[in-house]
Amino acid sequence: MKKKISNFVYGIQYYRAPTPLPQEWEYDLKEMDKAGIDTIQLRIQWRWNEPSEGKYEFDDIDKLFELSEQYGKKVIIKFMMETAPDYIFNKYKGLRRDMHGLPINYGANGAYYVGGWWPCFENPDVMRKALEFVRVFTDRYKSKENLILWNIWNEPRSRPIGDCGCEHSIKAYRQWLKDGYESIEKLNDFFGKKWESFDTINPPGMPGDYAELFLFRKWMGYAVAKRLEDMYRVVKELDPERPVISHVGASMVTQDAAGDVSDDIQNSSKVDFYGMSLSTVSNFKNILEESTPFMINDWIRSVSEYFWVYELYPDWGSWFKPVSMGDFKLKVFSCLAGGAKGIMYWQYRAERLGFENNLAGLVNMDGSFKEISHESAKIRDFINENEEFLLNASVKHDGIGILYSLDSDLISRIENTGFGINNFDLQGGFPYLYKKALKGIYALFRELGLTTAWIDSRKIKGKLDDIKVLYIPEGFMLSQDMFEALKEFREKGGCVIVEEGISIRQQNTWLYPEWTQKSVAEFFGIKITERVSTIRGIEDSLSIYGHAIPAVDFISYIDCNGSLKIGQWQDGRAGAAKKDNLFYIGTSLGASFHDHYEPRMNSYKDILSEIMGYYGITNTRNLPEGIYIRELYRKDKSMYFVFNRTDVEQEIKIGEGKCVTVQPKDIAVIKK
Repeated sequence: MKKKISNFVYGIQYYRAPTPLPQEWEYDLKEMDKAGIDTIQLRIQWRWNEPSEGKYEFDDIDKLFELSEQYGKKVIIKFMMETAPDYIFNKYKGLRRDMHGLPINYGANGAYYVGGWWPCFENPDVMRKALEFVRVFTDRYKSKENLILWNIWNEPRSRPIGDCGCEHSIKAYRQWLKDGYESIEKLNDFFGKKWESFDTINPPGMPGDYAELFLFRKWMGYAVAKRLEDMYRVVKELDPERPVISHVGASMVTQDAAGDVSDDIQNSSKVDFYGMSLSTVSNFKNILEESTPFMINDWIRSVSEYFWVYELYPDWGSWFKPVSMGDFKLKVFSCLAGGAKGIMYWQYRAERLGFENNLAGLVNMDGSFKEISHESAKIRDFINENEEFLLNASVKHDGIGILYSLDSDLISRIENTGFGINNFDLQGGFPYLYKKALKGIYALFRELGLTTAWIDSRKIKGKLDDIKVLYIPEGFMLSQDMFEALKEFREKGGCVIVEEGISIRQQNTWLYPEWTQKSVAEFFGIKITERVSTIRGIEDSLSIYGHAIPAVDFISYIDCNGSLKIGQWQDGRAGAAKKDNLFYIGTSLGASFHDHYEPRMNSYKDILSEIMGYYGITNTRNLPEGIYIRELYRKDKSMYFVFNRTDVEQEIKIGEGKCVTVQPKDIAVIKK
């Protein structure tokens, strides 16, 4: 059984050399109790703590352990391996190269202020020395009684998109292809290529070949997870009792699938439990931004049922407007309502250096408290009062699943990549279509007062048992296993809603001769007669059940073959269809909502409400605009989190006779 922590950890990132300075440590550790903080994280940076080969420096970490014991603070150690020492590059030739073989020079970058950002971990000498470093520091601190866990990698990921084209990476990439396809003939036949052998395959030299870029970035997701596996093994050999974790920087549902690769499904399988940095704005300006922290929490919980919010930015700084109390509480309580079992803020003092100067900070740069510092202590009190429930409760959803497909995400990103020979950047900016579809449909369900569950297409088996409606945003690549699961789901009475583009591509990235794949089109009772892109200057609007929405990115005109026409384009051609408990929408409802929604524009909610109504799924609470409720439950007990995003006081009824008054831009909690 994978290890968890028996209490709800409420802590903070404290030390990332060179800040805070040594003369500030004791004062901070004494003051932290006033903010409710009982756990600190210390980042051990490879470059800082082994500046020369075999010359390990322990003084700073030793002293911080001494002070943390003195002032009753628990400790987490996180290794930062991307900050590699000079000798890694000079002696062991650890420099990364891009897909053209040109050097990606190392340097300093924000969180990697001390430099050495970052080497190629496919280089066996680099990985050997990295594991040796981790082994030395694990062995030194494993006996510390106040050490509670190891975080073996800070936001494991691969970026930029050209990472990495050195000889070691190419060798590893070729081996991955060989392991997956067995013979060069099978690989060539599947993708329609003509490589001479695995030994002649190189990283993609240009972005125009979808298949090559698709394969290369899928491999890098595997390579990142393999690093975690190696690190995990080394730490566990020395300390088998404490949990070993890692956390993603952005999460798959929010990050660039090709330019910032981190496969949460693979990564989470390599550690005891998983977490994420809560990558959101600090001051929320609209419902899409407000829905993001809930979206990320729900996703990570689907990946690792026991999870931590590992980096929550209490403020932003960097000369932006300071966080409001309402937005600070929204972020924290969205995590509690999302089922998180631990919260770590990033960071204690606002940063002083590099381009992260004046960034974040639960307290000011000089260590003095601000309003959210005191609010943090109140949140700690709330957690203490409800700790046993929060640790064991589950999130109640409304029987609605949103499918995430890595293949569809990746191909959408590749399709939106620049066409220049050397240009691997997004041509239209971020977010691209798939990400807009995800974020938009999640926020739209939330606007209906409905709580959804994320389902990864690779882990669908057994995940649909408590789902009534499965929504598939822009599912461009639908595997045969996934299609069989859909058919079984439908036979059991489940409803499936899909957007245009469903199963338009084969697993080798090619388009099917008929868009959509013939068997899938027959399943939904439609045939696409024409598909055009709004990016080419074409405009149209789709009217479903009498409610019109603008098309975004793609327009599919259809014939209804065995289905009922429920929506049409401006010229009268069919654009949406229903076949029993199957719905097809000829543009992306989610992306349209993302791009065009405005307050009191109800077409989107009206469309989705009508579809949900077929299956008895409604917002029975009839909440006012701007009021959202999340429920945690355990056995016969529930905790309701009521989020008031309006500018006026609201009185909200929960169940029979329970009412709560919620102040403007505030949160109230009811226990039943």
